[in-house]
Amino acid sequence: MAVKPIFRSTIFALILVIGQAFGGFILSPIFKLFHIPLPAAIVLGQVIVLLIPTIVYFLITKQSVKEVLRLNPIGFFDILIIVGIGIFAQPIAWLLGFAANIFFPNVISDVMLQMGSLPLIVKLVIMAITPAICEEITVRGVILSGYKNVNHVVSAVVTGCIFGILHMNFQQFFYAFALGVLLAYLVHITNSIFASMLCHFTFNTIPTLLTLLIPAQDKVTQTGASDISKFTSYQLIFVLVVLFILALISAVIVGGLVCALVFVNKDRKHIREAKAINCYDFSDNRETSLVLSDQKESVFNWPLAVIVVIFAFIQVLELFFSK
Repeated sequence: MAVKPIFRSTIFALILVIGQAFGGFILSPIFKLFHIPLPAAIVLGQVIVLLIPTIVYFLITKQSVKEVLRLNPIGFFDILIIVGIGIFAQPIAWLLGFAANIFFPNVISDVMLQMGSLPLIVKLVIMAITPAICEEITVRGVILSGYKNVNHVVSAVVTGCIFGILHMNFQQFFYAFALGVLLAYLVHITNSIFASMLCHFTFNTIPTLLTLLIPAQDKVTQTGASDISKFTSYQLIFVLVVLFILALISAVIVGGLVCALVFVNKDRKHIREAKAINCYDFSDNRETSLVLSDQKESVFNWPLAVIVVIFAFIQVLELFFSK
């Protein structure tokens, strides 16, 4: 009996989550033994935990790499719109990240602080290029491919949730989830993983470039924006209100750009095929069917439940040991 696509993708996601959750216990001592610096360790970690399982996945399943990853070209106007989406999505992430930082520690700020003196190109490789390749190949490539016959809202939300969990901390989970949903839609619209790669790269490049505005030696300034404990109640409310307004404006702009991307791609073959199987009706932007009539598979299964349990378990442990 053939393994159903959603179950296969979720098993693959479970393997990635286990690697992200526990791989550090194995890799960290090895990296320290060979005196591998933090930047190289971060890149190697992503390659080992994300790309190697992907290679094994294709060797076992013998699926077409081109079809699974949707290695299809995108047009010039696609590129312009997608870069715009990556730029204007920033305020939404700022709001979600800041709000989450009220309750959970900002892990990424500590990493950025340790990389403060590195050359810009090295920072871009670590923070933008590597995630845009490794995370997109695994999540919007392999994992999303299992949901290709599912309602696009459902597939985007589920894979967005998995993407958030893969970051393995609550502070990043919320904006990673929102970004994951957006990136899944870009792949659905363009039928190309290059769309999500470009948007992901753009999205991660902006905060990396902003670090150039902060003096490397000014550690107080670098940590101050993320140290919520130093904010008064009035300051917190003020910042949240400002970020909410910016995020609202950003959401409108991003929504308009997504609609523009749909318009640019409206005559593409893959969209006509999507309409034919009632996955998405681009004529009036309505979802019309949850799954194909001949392949009804629930998106909720035991591997997905295990993924959620592992994530919750890790977060409880971190909160317990951080006290």
